[in-house]
Order: sequence, then structure tokens, then C-alpha cells
Amino acid sequence: MTLPFPATASLRLCGYRVPAGEQGTGKPTGVFAYGRILPPEQGVPVARALTTLPPACACADVR
Repeated sequence: MTLPFPATASLRLCGYRVPAGEQGTGKPTGVFAYGRILPPEQGVPVARALTTLPPACACADVR
């Protein structure tokens, strides 16, 4: 399995609350709700799933 990031990297899970009216839109605005580092037993399946996805599109700098 070839990962899209270093195999030693920690995977972080971040959750955001997005108002219902903005979900599924092109530019939803969310508020950070929680975050944590995934333990290896949860990170491995996530990493495996990420290898099946196409590369992400470039993001615009929105500072």
C-alpha cells in the first residue's frame, strides 16, 4: 500500500459543525468542533481508504 503521506505521520481527525443550510454547498462555513489523533489501529484503515481516492484539488488561500 502506497500512502499519500509519510507512513510515520500521525493522522488527525477534525470535526466541524456546519449549518444545515450550508451543508453540500460549494463553500460551507464550519466551526471547529473537535479534533484528535487517531491511534494506529484506527489510522491504518483510514490510510488504506485514502489510497483509493483521487488526489485532492488545490485549495485557495482564504486568509
